[in-house]
Amino acid sequence: MDPNRPYGRPFDRFPTRREHEDRWAELARAIAAAPGPDRPGLDGGHAEPATPKGELTVLGSGIEAAGFTRADERLLREADHVFHCVADPVTVVRIKAWRPDSYDLGVLYDDAKDRYLTYVQMSEAILHFVRAGRRVAAVFYGHPGVFVLSSHRAVRIARREGHAAVMRPGISALDVLCADLGVDPSSPGMQTFEASDLLIRGRRIDPGLHLVLWQVGLVGELGYQRTGFFNHRLPVLVDRLEEVYGPDHAVVNYIGARYRGTAPVTDRHTVAGLRDRAVQRTVTSASTWYLPPAVAAPADPRMLERLGLIRPGQTVRPPTGPVRTVDDYGPRELAALDGFTDFHVPGGYHWQEDTPAARFVLALGEDGALRERFVREPEAAVASWAPPDLADAERALLARREDAAMQAAAKGRYRRPTPEAARRLRALLTRKSEARALLRSVRDGGPGGGLGGDGSNIRRDLDTVLAEALYPWTGLYGTPDGDLDVYVLGRATDPPRHRIHVNGQRITAPRHDHGVLR
Repeated sequence: MDPNRPYGRPFDRFPTRREHEDRWAELARAIAAAPGPDRPGLDGGHAEPATPKGELTVLGSGIEAAGFTRADERLLREADHVFHCVADPVTVVRIKAWRPDSYDLGVLYDDAKDRYLTYVQMSEAILHFVRAGRRVAAVFYGHPGVFVLSSHRAVRIARREGHAAVMRPGISALDVLCADLGVDPSSPGMQTFEASDLLIRGRRIDPGLHLVLWQVGLVGELGYQRTGFFNHRLPVLVDRLEEVYGPDHAVVNYIGARYRGTAPVTDRHTVAGLRDRAVQRTVTSASTWYLPPAVAAPADPRMLERLGLIRPGQTVRPPTGPVRTVDDYGPRELAALDGFTDFHVPGGYHWQEDTPAARFVLALGEDGALRERFVREPEAAVASWAPPDLADAERALLARREDAAMQAAAKGRYRRPTPEAARRLRALLTRKSEARALLRSVRDGGPGGGLGGDGSNIRRDLDTVLAEALYPWTGLYGTPDGDLDVYVLGRATDPPRHRIHVNGQRITAPRHDHGVLR
């Protein structure tokens, strides 16, 4: 392939329709011949783990065409069997080129079939090879856990039957909506409803929050139409919105862009404007509606007092609008700009080095064999990969297979100072003579007083020493109302002589370990 013209030729390996239909016919016969609903675990009971044990990984292709991560691509290439249910033809082509033997779950849709039956069949097709002890990858468009019944069903049944099953997140319609429309779900908050469920169950809408309505183009539809839906029941949804917001409130008909170089659909209307049949024809099965907050919710003064955010009797400024303004240049914003005048990078800022532990985590995402061994034998996997500069403490952290431990190892902060460097740091913190000697050494061009060559590791070593020390916390602490006061006297060289008083009463045998006082 010409590197200057990628994808200029057809893919070398691509399935034919006949090959795909033949594979589905064989799979359908195998599923039909398998044991029925009395299979252990399918009746909702707690069956013994199935033998052999299979693996299921559910992936999301995102909203943008073929929006796979490199790790997801490798998972698709390495799986024994691949299933996909994606709405975008470009993504289908990409999957078929990688895996000509993949199964398109879209064949299970039919105009004469209830969608729920289709979803159950999708789950059973995916589970068939999992139950045979194989590694299966299933791809769904967007986020595989957002408005996808069959993915959740397959994962839960697989786990119940003793198989390994994980779901990896993808980019959903809500994610791209927030990005394209500039919506922050935290300010002031967000409600999301499936449009039909909103109507059927009489869900209560809070007009003070962002509102996102899913599947507005399928209101009241339980079946499937390959040619699309006709929005016959859309006026019922409009009636509900007008009850809450009135006829003039804004509504955005949103459809995320799937292809690079194109723009998302962000058609803005009023609630009343949605009654126009021409407008309704622009609402498709991919449409999501967004309605901004209509009213501002005032803060509760009593709760602010309980949280200590205001003092008793202090007044609360009423909100200026339903959504926080984030693009002003008022006094506080100008003060932030003035802060650049004498800005220096803070001493506590952590500069991320190129650490061997970080490279190990990157390798896990791209090396399937290493990842599988890491799950089975974490210590052996780390040892087989580890370069000489991977410290023992970092190896142990990686082998724990815990998020926080692996993050700590990747940061590289767990390399303990040498005993001599730790001793000198403690002396510097507690003895003026040592501090003066270091200052004289630095002034005269010295190497840093035995604290690690040129002193480049001093800050990292200092963090470690302080994490184990109580003496920097020596002082008197109390609550604003005076109900609690704590006196701390931390000893630098004699920890058993730490003194802790709470409301004047001495606490015996206090313990301090890595920043935690007990």
